[in-house]
Amino acid sequence: MCENVTKLLPFTTIFPKALGTGIIIQSSQSLDKDTYDYCAQTITQFENNLSRFLENSIVSQISRANQGGSFTFPQYCEPLFENYDMLFSITHGAIDPCIGEDLSHIGYDATLRFTLDADENSLGAIHGRTQWNHLPSDTNMQTLNEKNTANDLNIYTANYSTENPIITRNRTILRTTQNVQLDFGACGKGLLVDILFHTLHNQHGINSLLINAGGDIRCHTPEPIIIGLEDPNNTDNAIGQIAIKSGAICASAPSRRHWQLASGQKVHHILNAIDGLPSKQTAATWVYINEENTYATMFADGLSTALFVDDAHQIVNEYLDYMKYYKQHNKHTDTDFHMNFPSTFPQVAILYENNRVLCINKHDIDFFTS
Repeated sequence: MCENVTKLLPFTTIFPKALGTGIIIQSSQSLDKDTYDYCAQTITQFENNLSRFLENSIVSQISRANQGGSFTFPQYCEPLFENYDMLFSITHGAIDPCIGEDLSHIGYDATLRFTLDADENSLGAIHGRTQWNHLPSDTNMQTLNEKNTANDLNIYTANYSTENPIITRNRTILRTTQNVQLDFGACGKGLLVDILFHTLHNQHGINSLLINAGGDIRCHTPEPIIIGLEDPNNTDNAIGQIAIKSGAICASAPSRRHWQLASGQKVHHILNAIDGLPSKQTAATWVYINEENTYATMFADGLSTALFVDDAHQIVNEYLDYMKYYKQHNKHTDTDFHMNFPSTFPQVAILYENNRVLCINKHDIDFFTS
C-alpha cells in the first residue's frame, strides 16, 4: 500500500510472474525497450540460478546431486551467502537455506501440492536435516577454535560440526557431499530488488523510482512516500505506515501464503529451521534500512524473517556481536559483491499473535490506534 506514489512516479512497469509474487517498478521516467529487456533478462537469470521451482536451476541441480558436487553461482550471490551466514549465526540455526527439504515435506514444493508427506518428528535440523555451513568464507579454523575456547564465539559454532560437513562454501562456490534442498526465499527476493534498483538508478540514470516485489520495497524519491503496513489478518487494511524517501522496507507475514492440511492443521511457509515447523508466536514483522546500505532490501528481507521465527532481543544482541566478529575475519579486497552490514541495528516493528507490538530503534514507523 503506497500513497502519493502516482504523482511522483507516473510510469509503471510490471513483471507479473517474477519470483512467484510479481515485481512492480514505478519510476519518474519510462523504461525504454533496452532497459526493460535488461530487467527481464536479469530476473530470468536470477531465477535460473536460485529458484528451487525451476527444474534446471543451480539450486535444483544441487537437490538432485546424490553424490554431491561443486556448484558455482554468479558473483552477486556472495552477499546473499554472507547474509545467510549472519542470519544462521544470530538465530542459532532458525534461519537456514537448507530449509528447502522441510518446505517440500509440508507441501510447498515445485508442484505446490500443499500436503504433508512426512511426520513432524522427522522435520528440522533437530532430526538430522542438513545444516548450512555458516562460517564466513575467510574464517581461519585454527583461529576460530582458539577463540572458541575463550567462550566468545559459542553462538556461531553451537550447531555446526567442522567434521565432514555436507555443504561448504568458498565465496560463491558451494560444495556438497550429497543432495541438499536449498531455499533462498528468506532474502533472495530482496537481493533481486537491490540488483534491479542499482541497475536502474546507477546505470540507467533513473533518479526516482520504487520497486515492489511482493511487499519488499526499495525506493528513492524527491518527497516521502507513505507505505502502509499491511494488516496480517485483513490484507485490504493497513495497521500502520512509514513515510520514506529512500531505503528499503520489508515485511514477513504468512497472510498471503498459508494452507490447511488434510488433518485440519493450518500451516504457512515461514518455518523455524531448527524444528522445521511454521512459527506461531508472531503475526508480522517489518524492517526498514536506509539507502546507505548497498543491499538494503536483502538485509531487511532476511532480518524480517529472522525476527518472525526467533526472539527479537536475542537477535539484537547477537547481531552486534556478530558484526565485531565479521569485521575481524573478512578481509576482502574487492567490495563490488561484498556484504556491507549496517553497523547499528535497523528500525524494526513486530506484531505478535496476542496483538502486542514491539518496536526497536523506531523513528519512522507509526501504528494506527483503534
